[in-house]
Amino acid sequence: MDYIRNISRPVDVPDIGLLCDLLWLDPDKEIDGWGENDRGVSYTFGADIVAEFFINMI
Repeated sequence: MDYIRNISRPVDVPDIGLLCDLLWLDPDKEIDGWGENDRGVSYTFGADIVAEFFINMI
């Protein structure tokens, strides 16, 4: 989270990497895991990924 807080703004968003994913990741209730994003950048993620994220935050 500190990395995200310390991103200098304004910034150009690259086509790959954390900053791109923070902007373009999309939830998709019809998939499990990770999938391709129709936008052509980043990924989609299913509810299982959200659950795993919250479990790891505890």
